[in-house]
Amino acid sequence: MSESATTPIPKLFTIVGGIALVWNLIGLMVFVSQVTISDAAMAELHEDQQLLFNSLPSWVNVAFGVAVIGGTLGCLALLVKKSLALPLFLLSLLGVLAQNYHYFFMSNAVEVFGVQAVAMPSMVIVIGVLLIMLAARAKAKGWLR
Repeated sequence: MSESATTPIPKLFTIVGGIALVWNLIGLMVFVSQVTISDAAMAELHEDQQLLFNSLPSWVNVAFGVAVIGGTLGCLALLVKKSLALPLFLLSLLGVLAQNYHYFFMSNAVEVFGVQAVAMPSMVIVIGVLLIMLAARAKAKGWLR
């Protein structure tokens, strides 16, 4: 008999998975708005923000896409109790780390955006690690197939 048959899945697992899905969907919306930004919206940004945005290498947008698409799919897999959630969360974290490597070490994002350039990416990294831990624990407990 598997552990999932004897250990019920806590309701908190589904609640956390749902909240994580909303978080990743918001990230997906930010990604889409970043890669489809209009000239009018760009013109509303401060000049140093425009320069930073226009200097982004394409691989940063690819990493961002991998991060949010992987995270969104990972959350969906988690909610339907598929073990694919774990590798998707790992892929997502790799995207987050690649994207933030650029922001932290290859750009002047901290100068342009201030503490927010550190706070939000750091929070995204922490949430990514927590989702990996959640998926790993769920897999170990037999909650994921």
